[in-house]
Amino acid sequence: MIITAPFKERLEQKIQQKNLQDSVILKPFSKEIEKEYLRASIYTMSSYAEGFGMVLVESASFGLPSVAFDINTGPSDIIENGVSGFLVTDGDLGEYARALEKLMGNEELRREMGAKAKMIVEDKRTKEFFEKNKENLAFVVFYSGKNQEGYRNQKAIYDVIEGKYGIEAKYIDLDTNPDLIQRFNLTAFPENFFVYRNSKNEAIWHRVKAGHATLNTIVDTTIFLFDNAILEEDK
Repeated sequence: MIITAPFKERLEQKIQQKNLQDSVILKPFSKEIEKEYLRASIYTMSSYAEGFGMVLVESASFGLPSVAFDINTGPSDIIENGVSGFLVTDGDLGEYARALEKLMGNEELRREMGAKAKMIVEDKRTKEFFEKNKENLAFVVFYSGKNQEGYRNQKAIYDVIEGKYGIEAKYIDLDTNPDLIQRFNLTAFPENFFVYRNSKNEAIWHRVKAGHATLNTIVDTTIFLFDNAILEEDK
């Protein structure tokens, strides 16, 4: 447990009373919490009240399953009970202990639930990103009409993205627009771009991938470039 005052002394006394010195270790406050997450196997939250529960999102992003009380707000927004962790009836310490014991005794279950936890929070973040930006964001795919199979395969992926996140894709046939090859420095087909309309009504273009792109590549690269390659004033 990583803990700060005023609870530390009280917990130390309980640990001594129950002779748990070899099982429960109290660590001081750490500024390198990422390292602690990477060393951990489970995240437990015993709060009686929470806001959104950002710490559960953080731990899930490191692939940790969680155990938490099913209080009014917070954990149930993040944990899928029995899938990415356990939501325990509020105040039921016996159920809480059994859920924790179940995870502690089953490495495969921890791995499965941790992977689900990571996937769930990443999917939520992705949906939030596209929901926030969908009015000003679109994909553009440059393709050759001579390669209909490549066009259909790429379009099928963008159809999934549009259905899931509401972001439209435009398709430009370079056989009828050959001047765009040099203008956009295109080297492989299809070529995938996103275009973002900023607050000045300017179009900001970024190449996502030259050649066929998978759904994960399109989504992950778009979010990464948006966060790291577009200046705040352009956002």
